Amino acid sequence: MKSVGLILIIMTSALAGVYFSVNLKKRMILLKKLEYMLEDMEMLIRFKSATVYDILRTLNAKESFSELAFIKYAAEGDETIPFCRMWEKSVRLYNEPALKAEDQNLILSIGHELGKSDINGQINALQLKKNELKDLISIAETEYRKKGSLYRSVGVLTGAFITILLI
Repeated sequence: MKSVGLILIIMTSALAGVYFSVNLKKRMILLKKLEYMLEDMEMLIRFKSATVYDILRTLNAKESFSELAFIKYAAEGDETIPFCRMWEKSVRLYNEPALKAEDQNLILSIGHELGKSDINGQINALQLKKNELKDLISIAETEYRKKGSLYRSVGVLTGAFITILLI
């Protein structure tokens, strides 16, 4: 019975390490999806002169953005509410734990830029946001490469250490 408990301690510790590693990878994936979202938004504005509500409906219809639940929240929102408020409310409801505060702030700032200027102004704003996002993606990739395997290894080693202490 004692050996089963010790194995559970090792496994629980290892799973904790895997959890933190997976969160780093998920952040990287979500940031890349945000980059694709910005590219789609830019295309919709540039070639269709789409309104912010048309953009939301189009993005919501795409399966590739299903992980970005704030798009769904915003697309289902009331169009009588100003877009930037609806966007902010949707992003705050989304609250993905894998994303950091700076990631969420970037997403919030996108909603404050859209629909407030002419087509060229919106396109330029989206390009600036894409540049900011590329920096965040680069940081997330580096962090995952450096810390991902570290978290998994430390999880297993911590479990083994606790097990040795209990023996």
